[in-house]
Amino acid sequence: MIPPMNPHRQSVELVARTGRLRQRLEYTGNIGDWTLDSTTRYIYDGWRVIQERDGSNVPTVSYTRGTDLSGSLEGAGGIGGLLARSHGYSSGNWTTHNCYHADGNGNITYLVNSSQTVAASYRYDPFGNTLSSSGSLAGANVYRFSSKEFHATSSLYYYGYRFYDASVQRWLNRDPIGDLGFRLLALKKGMAGLDELNLFAFVMNKSLNEIDPLGLEGLAGSVGVICCGGSPAGARTAMEAGLNAADAAYPDRNSVENRAMRHCVASGMLAVSDGCGPAECIGTKREDFQNNHGGQPPREGTRGKNNNRVGRACAGCGGANAENNPTKSGRGRNLSVRPARTLDQIVACCQDAVDNGRADTRE
Repeated sequence: MIPPMNPHRQSVELVARTGRLRQRLEYTGNIGDWTLDSTTRYIYDGWRVIQERDGSNVPTVSYTRGTDLSGSLEGAGGIGGLLARSHGYSSGNWTTHNCYHADGNGNITYLVNSSQTVAASYRYDPFGNTLSSSGSLAGANVYRFSSKEFHATSSLYYYGYRFYDASVQRWLNRDPIGDLGFRLLALKKGMAGLDELNLFAFVMNKSLNEIDPLGLEGLAGSVGVICCGGSPAGARTAMEAGLNAADAAYPDRNSVENRAMRHCVASGMLAVSDGCGPAECIGTKREDFQNNHGGQPPREGTRGKNNNRVGRACAGCGGANAENNPTKSGRGRNLSVRPARTLDQIVACCQDAVDNGRADTRE
């Protein structure tokens, strides 16, 4: 049950074993005397909702989706991938269609109808609080900040694995990284800093530059810290360097060249800051995690690993394909080789690799 903002309304969320929300039951009334108001059933393609139905299984809303910010269908959890919203179902057809418009972070800012006039408009602060909204569909449309569903009764956003409260800039529940199994693994690996992680924080408080596809980005980023001996600061700096270099060389973020450049530079810079071994370990585990839990297509993960190898080679890491580098020894004491290449050298090497076919740019 989701905590209501209105004491006379209650909402019950039914979640499948996969973790996906399957039904939402809305009630009105008072304690001990609740009346079922509405039922919403969700139809999915992977982690992306493509249709809503009522309690009688009649379609009420349909969503048309395309590639998200990752350039794949749901590598970014569908953020930035909404194309259209259709309602008014009758005899197999939809009578009304509205098209979505989003900003660079995938936040829905505008819906336009078939007459090319505004149907809904939204403005947010950096953490997703709605500053203003207008239009005939502003309330009915539930996909807003980060292209995620807004739950009006509780004012929470549903990300897949967790609910997010924009008013306090925190998740409703803690990151699974805090579970006992992860803590035991951290102790086994000699990590002492796990308690310093904020398990409720949203994208490390950097909402202008980062997104969270399914509510697990904190976990995905921490996998490398726990298992590979890497540093959060090194990983963030490397990722930012990769994004900046990729955007400068190949401005279309949906292009395979941009994604290849991003992986290459980030992996190279991580090798410089944290060592070749941790860079290899973090890159591999992150792609595996996104494939298994983040909805990333297998081919995208394979391409990411390949371009991570190219980046480590550009940084000067040894071994076949810049692999098989030692990670660490003792209680977190990193003995891996740290190459001394500069950012400019790595960027030039990666761009040459993308332009001349040494990077993996196959779809």
